[in-house]
Amino acid sequence: MGRRVSLGLMFVALVVMTSSARADDVSDGDAAFKKSDFAAAVRLLMPQARQGNAVAELDIGLMHFSGHGLPKDYSEAARWFAASALQGQIGAQINLGVLYATGDGLPQDHIRAYVWFNVAASRNNSSAAKYRDHIASEITPDQLRAAQALADKCKASNYSDCGGTASTR
Repeated sequence: MGRRVSLGLMFVALVVMTSSARADDVSDGDAAFKKSDFAAAVRLLMPQARQGNAVAELDIGLMHFSGHGLPKDYSEAARWFAASALQGQIGAQINLGVLYATGDGLPQDHIRAYVWFNVAASRNNSSAAKYRDHIASEITPDQLRAAQALADKCKASNYSDCGGTASTR
């Protein structure tokens, strides 16, 4: 199970997957992010991300992941994705799963990748379901049972008990 999972195309799909329901205080920053005006996006989103806005945290994570507007840093991306994922942001949950699956910025952990993909898939996200199913094919039946139990616990706790995740801010 030590081989690296190739999920590089996931990021391309996730950049456009941010929630359409935006809080007014981050809408300008999110719009700047979507227009690739990363300097404005960082200026507008960073204060909101530091205050715990899940959309802003996701966008800051995406900028760290891509190196657009912020230094490319997968560990920082993981921290911001985790903060957003724990608040229920589907795009962040999937991106966190990607980082666990690939081992970029986090120790590679297919069980945690499965957890986050499953959590997002349980909210009717078809991309997350495909990624979850792919990871499921990469782990043993015992690992799959453990991952499913963690995912169930995560969902039941409203994301507060997800078996450990990347440290947040």
